[in-house]
Amino acid sequence: MPSDQSHDKAESTTAADQSGAAQPRASQPDDADEIDRRKLIRWIAGLAFGLAFLLELYTFRSLLVSQLFPGEDSENGSGATETETPTEETVGVGDELLPETDATETVVTSEVRGDPGGEGTYVLRVEIENTTDVTVQLHLTTLRFRNETTVESVSSSGPIAAGEAGEVTGAWTLPNESMPDAVKTIALRDGETVVERFVDLQRPPIRG
Repeated sequence: MPSDQSHDKAESTTAADQSGAAQPRASQPDDADEIDRRKLIRWIAGLAFGLAFLLELYTFRSLLVSQLFPGEDSENGSGATETETPTEETVGVGDELLPETDATETVVTSEVRGDPGGEGTYVLRVEIENTTDVTVQLHLTTLRFRNETTVESVSSSGPIAAGEAGEVTGAWTLPNESMPDAVKTIALRDGETVVERFVDLQRPPIRG
């Protein structure tokens, strides 16, 4: 009888030992996952810190450059874009009416004639020098006012032969207190239209 009790005790002890030995092996994957999560959290925290540091460094560099070299941002930044996109300029006496053509069209007269408080006449005279090897021609047609209304009148230089000069004078009746804003011009080269657009005008003087 004592031997049977000893045998049963030994079997229970062996079973307990086996169950106890199995528990650590079952918990090993959980420990590995915990270590991986900790590494991932440290990596994300390090990346966030690095990005924040780079942002602060870039901000500091921009402030330093703006203080030491005020013109650098405009040359390398938004200023370059503005330079590459030229704006339409107004023309007045002495200016070329259509710089994009091969001929030269120079404004020699741009003025309002008449009573400043009543109806007047806007007069625009342009001299053309044909430096091309074909015939050119210039038309002045629609006059647009600052309130976006328009008035029609067609004036033409007639054909100007190669190497010759000519001129065209346009005259438009102005409604009360209206002021010219732009004139529609049509340039022809060898009978073909090469430019047709409104040209913005400088505010003309008023001659009584």
